[in-house]
Amino acid sequence: MSRPLAIVQAEYAELLAAARAAVAAEHNGDADPLAYIRGLLAERGQLPPDGAAAVHVVADARMAMCLAGWSA
Repeated sequence: MSRPLAIVQAEYAELLAAARAAVAAEHNGDADPLAYIRGLLAERGQLPPDGAAAVHVVADARMAMCLAGWSA
């Protein structure tokens, strides 16, 4: 089940914008620079579970890519 390329591109652009906003917020000394990314992930139900280790989150994503036939 593939999604139209335009939807994937729009979601990528939105994620990239949130990442760039987080970097700018950190650079400007904002209290919670990750709020942009956290909000976007929360909207999509993609926040990692409480207590999840970053290395496990990355490993899960790489495994999903491999299972989908994409190189990690």
